[in-house]
Amino acid sequence: MAAPQAAGVVALIRAAHPGMSRGAVVAILRNTASGQPCPTALDPGVEFFGAPVQVCRGGSGNNNFYGKGLVNALAASQ
Repeated sequence: MAAPQAAGVVALIRAAHPGMSRGAVVAILRNTASGQPCPTALDPGVEFFGAPVQVCRGGSGNNNFYGKGLVNALAASQ
């Protein structure tokens, strides 16, 4: 569900700033995202399905699980 949410926020940015370059839209999307910390517990599927353990690396504003974080439609569209 991340892709449709990000696409919706991009549409809001484009509606507010129709002539903005692609790079500027990407920068707004990244810079206004709400940073997410690495999860503190293992995914329940690891034990239940025997899935491989994945290790989250990075901080609250940039890690290999959540990237820059969750898109923030209000912040991005203003």
